[in-house]
Amino acid sequence: MHDGAKTRDELLQELLLARAQIAVLHAGHEAQVARAREPTLATLLANSPDSITLLDLEGRLVYANRALSARPVEELIGTRAGDHLPSQDRAAFQAAFEQVLASAQPLTLDLRTVSGYVWETRLVPVKDSGEVFAVMAIGADISARKRAESALRESEEKLRVALSATGLGLWRLELSRKELAWDAATSRMLGLGEQPLCRSLAAYEQVLHPDDRGRVLDALTRYVERGVYEDLEQRVYTPDGELRTLLSKGSPLRNSDGELIGFSGGIFDITERKRLEEQLRQSQKMEALGQLTAGIAHNFNNMLTVILSNVLVAESRVPEELRPRLRDAEHAARRAADMVRELMVFARRYPTSSKQPLDVREVVSRTVDICRTTFDRNIEVVAALPEAIGLVLADAGQLEQVLLNICLNARDALEGQTTPRPVIDLCVKHTAQAACSPRGELMIRISDNGPGMSADVKSRIFEPFFTTKDVGRGTGLGLATAYGSIVDHGGTIECESKEGAGASFVVRLPCIEPARVPADRGTGRSLARGGAGMDPKSAQPTILLIEDEVLVRRTTSTVLSTGGYDVIEAADGEEGLLLYDRQPSRIDLVLLDWSMPRLSGQRVLEELVRRSPGVKVVLFSGCYPAGDLQPNVRAIIPKPSAVDSVLGTIRAALDA
Repeated sequence: MHDGAKTRDELLQELLLARAQIAVLHAGHEAQVARAREPTLATLLANSPDSITLLDLEGRLVYANRALSARPVEELIGTRAGDHLPSQDRAAFQAAFEQVLASAQPLTLDLRTVSGYVWETRLVPVKDSGEVFAVMAIGADISARKRAESALRESEEKLRVALSATGLGLWRLELSRKELAWDAATSRMLGLGEQPLCRSLAAYEQVLHPDDRGRVLDALTRYVERGVYEDLEQRVYTPDGELRTLLSKGSPLRNSDGELIGFSGGIFDITERKRLEEQLRQSQKMEALGQLTAGIAHNFNNMLTVILSNVLVAESRVPEELRPRLRDAEHAARRAADMVRELMVFARRYPTSSKQPLDVREVVSRTVDICRTTFDRNIEVVAALPEAIGLVLADAGQLEQVLLNICLNARDALEGQTTPRPVIDLCVKHTAQAACSPRGELMIRISDNGPGMSADVKSRIFEPFFTTKDVGRGTGLGLATAYGSIVDHGGTIECESKEGAGASFVVRLPCIEPARVPADRGTGRSLARGGAGMDPKSAQPTILLIEDEVLVRRTTSTVLSTGGYDVIEAADGEEGLLLYDRQPSRIDLVLLDWSMPRLSGQRVLEELVRRSPGVKVVLFSGCYPAGDLQPNVRAIIPKPSAVDSVLGTIRAALDA
C-alpha cells in the first residue's frame, strides 16, 4: 500500500461527513420551504370568519379585515363606524364606545348593520404604555342565531297565548323523587300565586278533597303499573277554602332505556263546567219532577173534587149530630187541596196572580219585619238594601212567600245550635250585565251562619216532600214551591252550602224597563166570583159538561142540577163536540175539563170556537194552561172548589 493512498477508515469518515453535509442541506431546504408556506398576518385576518376593525379615538375606521357592506375595504377606511349602523342603534354604539375609552375595559353588545346582519361585537381597548390609542371591534355574525331566537320567542308567545286562551296548566311528576312540578297557570288554579312551584306528591295529596285522595292515589298506582296515563278528575281545596274541580291529562316519560320515570301533561279547571252540568241535571230533574207532580196533582184534584162536593151536598141532608164529622172531612180535604196547590205552583201548573213592576226592596223590608217580629229574639235578622235599584215584573205576595220560606228554613237551621251570634242576612244587589235581560238582573241573597248541609242534602233541597226536619215540623213543600214560583217569574234560585259553613240561597230575577207594565191577560187567569145572591133566569140555562172522570162528572152534574141548571154530560172531548153539534142553540155554556185523553181540552176549545165563535166556555181543571187563553174562556174553576164557588162562577160567566 502506497503512502499516498487513503486508508479504509479515512474513506469511511469522508463518506459519513459527506452524508451529514447532504442532510444539513436537505434540512435547510425543508425549513426554507416551510417558511415560504407560513401565512402572513394579513392572510390570517382576511380568512377570519369574524369581522375585525380598528377604530381611532374618534370612532373612524383605520383598518378592516373585510368589507362590512357592498363597498370595498378601501372605501371604508376613514368613515365612522356608526354610519354603517341603523339609526336606532347608533346611540347605543356611541355610548358603548365612549365607555370603553373611559374605562379601558372591553365591552360586548349586539349591533345590527344597515344590510340587516346582526353582529355580536366586542369592543377592546388598544393600549400603548398604558394609554388607549385605539379600539378594536371584533364582531361575530349571529344573524342566524337571532332569527332562530326570534322564531323561538314567537313560537313560545303563540304557545303562551294558546295556553292562556284554553286555560291549560302544565305539570310534571318525577317518580323517583315523588315530586310534582307545575307552571304558573296551575299555581293560579290551586290558589298558590303566580309562580311555578314544585311540591312533594304527599304535599299535593293534602289539598285534595278527602273523598278523592284514595281514588287519585289508586289511579296513579294503576298508571305506573300500566305505563299509561288516563284522564283524571280531582277536587282540590285552595288556601282560602274554595273547592275546585280539575281535570288532568298526561303521557308517560321514559329514559333512554325505555324505563318509566314519570308523567307530564296538562290540567284544566272545570269547576264552572261541573257547576253548569250540575245545574243542568238539577233543572232536568226538577222539570221531570214538575211533570210527574202535575200528573199526580191532577188526579188528586179530581178525587178531592168528588170528596168535597159530596161532603158539602151531604152536609145539608144529614142529621145535625153528623155534621161535625162531615166538617172534619171537609177540613182535611181542603188541607189536602192546599198541599196539591203548592205542588202545582212547584210544577208551574197553577195560575199566578197578576205580576206588576215591583221594587223588591219593599218585599225584602216586609219580610225582615215579619221575621224580626215572629222569630226568636236571639236570631238577628239584618238586611242590606241599595238606595236605588231596578224593577222586576213580579207578584209581590208570591215573592214575599218565597223569601219567608227561605228565612223559615234558616230559622229552623239556627234553632238549637250553639252559634254564638245566629244571623240571617238578606242582601239585594243589581247586576248590570245578565244573559236573561238587557236591563240586568236583581240578586237577593239570604244567608245564615247555621250548620250548613251536606252535598247530598243540598242536591235534593228543592225536591217536593224532601225535608230534614222532624215529623210534624214541615211538609217539604216550602222550598219546592219557592223554586216553582221563581222559575215562573223567569228567574233562578240556587243553594250554596257546605257542612259547618252555613247556607245561602241566591234568587235572581230579570229586570224590566221602568215604564213596562204587564200585558193584560184577559179573562183567562182570574176567577170571577159571585152568583150566590143573584136572581136566577126565567128559564134554566143548559150546561154542557165535558169531563172524562166518571166520579167528577157525576158529582159536578149533581152540583149543577142542584143549582138550577140543565146538564148535558159528555164522557170525553169527542162526545162533547158531537153533543154540541146536535143542539148548539140550546147550550148556554160549556164546562170543559182541560186535561183529557184522546182529544185534549185545548183541541176541544179550538173546535168549539171554530163551530161557534160566540160560545161561552169555563175551564174546570186542576192542571192550568200556560199563556193567554182565548176570549171565549170566561173563567177557570180550579179543582177542587167549593160548591158556591162553582155555582157563582158559572152564574157570572153566563151573565157577562
